[in-house]
Amino acid sequence: MDDGIGQQDLIGNWVHVSEEDTAEGKVYRPSTFPLPSKGGRGGPAREEIRLMPDNTVEVRTIGPADPERTSRGRWRLEGGDRLAVSFTDDPPETVSFQILSVQPDRLVLKK
Repeated sequence: MDDGIGQQDLIGNWVHVSEEDTAEGKVYRPSTFPLPSKGGRGGPAREEIRLMPDNTVEVRTIGPADPERTSRGRWRLEGGDRLAVSFTDDPPETVSFQILSVQPDRLVLKK
């Protein structure tokens, strides 16, 4: 884990790139990063996490054959290494992820 993670390090549109996942973590790249081809309709679904400066969040799941789904809520940094997301969907849900590392072009969340 990187020391000194700040909220500003997390702000942005992050796309899950399952092809880069490790045994320990899920790898996310900025939406502007060149992503591997999804391989047509049979390729992997993509999850996009949009962490905004006002602490709102949108999580979109884009599947090859399924309709797009979007969940909204609020996010916060807890304890310097956890990303907590409180969804306002019905039913409401709060989830927390350990941040293994964050760099301008790569975010890794513990599986």
